[in-house]
Amino acid sequence: MSDIKSTSESETGGSTSNMNLHLANEYSLVEFQKDKKDNNNDKPSSSQLSVIKMLQRTIPPHKETKKINIHRAVTEWLVIDNRLLDTIKGKGFRHFMLQVDPAFRRPSYKVLRKNISFANTNTKKQIYNLLNETCENVSLTTDLWTSRNNTGYIGITAHWLNKQF
Repeated sequence: MSDIKSTSESETGGSTSNMNLHLANEYSLVEFQKDKKDNNNDKPSSSQLSVIKMLQRTIPPHKETKKINIHRAVTEWLVIDNRLLDTIKGKGFRHFMLQVDPAFRRPSYKVLRKNISFANTNTKKQIYNLLNETCENVSLTTDLWTSRNNTGYIGITAHWLNKQF
């Protein structure tokens, strides 16, 4: 057997006090609440932190630029994969992001809408500039359809030849 050395004192007994002491001393996973008292005991009671609270305590949030870049990347993912904005509220997404980046704070709907609007405006400008610089003649095709929930859509496809072709 290997020699296991502990840096904290332990007590003997049949309760979870030893575990709470260990978690508090070694990992800061238990908070001791000094204002609460157990029923017939003068010792302060303790409560175990949830994983999320523990990580929020120890991991500072991202700097503003990194936060903006991550929020833009999340917005791009939602748009490219045609996901609902609600996807980022899901339990699975939150768990995934906690594993990938514990300091991640999900963007609000307002931020997502702002990012989508900004990207839409920029994309329109880029398409306009591209057509203006490289296109003399264009062939347009449109497709109209209605979804099951009666929402109308239009798809527009443009084909043109540039000088390199």
